[in-house]
Amino acid sequence: MKKLILITFLIAGTILGAQAQNHKKGAGKLSKTLTAKLNLTSDQQTKIDAILLSKGKKLDSLTTAAKSDTKAVKKGKKQINTDAELQIAKVLNANQKQVYADFKAAKKAKNKARAALNDTTGTPPLKQ
Repeated sequence: MKKLILITFLIAGTILGAQAQNHKKGAGKLSKTLTAKLNLTSDQQTKIDAILLSKGKKLDSLTTAAKSDTKAVKKGKKQINTDAELQIAKVLNANQKQVYADFKAAKKAKNKARAALNDTTGTPPLKQ
């Protein structure tokens, strides 16, 4: 029985430890995508990597600090995302800004379509 409990805690700790590093993976994946789509220079890529990593860390600390206050978390996330977008815009040139805006619009449309597919707020069919 003790071994089973120990193994359970070990597995739970491993899973939680892996989840703590998701902001690095997400920032790296987005950075690679942006580098390919926007033809970023190495200097731009370094700056955007730093911005995205900082954004991820801020979001993580916000969600752990204010778990019970969902309105504050939502407002904080919006502010962090807005700040990151402004910082990214400062790094990009005019052509890259346009491509980035198109990329964000396409991503937003894709997310909206996915949400529509997963929407379960409609009334369920009547059973006969």
